[in-house]
Amino acid sequence: GQGVKTYGFDINPSVIYYNSSIRDKFTIIKLLIGISNFLNMSKPQLLSELSKDFSSEKIRLIIYIDKMSRIFIEEKEKIHTFFFPFKLRVDNNKYTLFSNDAEISNVTCSVMSAIFNNFSDEESLEFILEQYWDVADDLGLPKEEEKVYSKLITYLLTFESGYLRLDHDESERGRGKREVHPIDHIDCNYTDGASFKLGLSSSIACSDLIDILDINTPCTCLSLPRK
Repeated sequence: GQGVKTYGFDINPSVIYYNSSIRDKFTIIKLLIGISNFLNMSKPQLLSELSKDFSSEKIRLIIYIDKMSRIFIEEKEKIHTFFFPFKLRVDNNKYTLFSNDAEISNVTCSVMSAIFNNFSDEESLEFILEQYWDVADDLGLPKEEEKVYSKLITYLLTFESGYLRLDHDESERGRGKREVHPIDHIDCNYTDGASFKLGLSSSIACSDLIDILDINTPCTCLSLPRK
């Protein structure tokens, strides 16, 4: 579509708290906080401005916004992608992020970090919000801001992440079981009970994965052998 915006950065993984394994919603939330913090301090850079290759110590962060809104994190043998749940505005050569008209500033990111770095997936929403009110008291946040943050916490804990991982895996794990664990595959979802693989007949690039997921481009069809 005409409104496609694709921004890209080659960065050190630690800049956005990335560690190559995404197994729960909390990891995605922490990544989103790291990415938001990074964007708030970065000048807009189009993906098309980057060179084709990037060094193996770095990861490529892509923000793709069209009718779909997604983050892609690309490393050598793997690409993670999930929904980007914020609105992104670009003015005066800087990014501004919003959630329901509330700006996701660096202060917001600091408050969210203080909340989410202390919890895991095991905690209930009620428990996390209770802890949040304690943090809000300690920080002396104005009442209006407190409400905005509690809405944001609830939103982050409940939005649908749409997580997928593109994998090129030549490890021993899959040897001899290539039907079950193809070298090239897409892993859908992150929890054991819900995840499944779609095998690929060859490796594909990040641009192919974007094309598969972009609902404005022709639909990608599965070709299944007839029984």
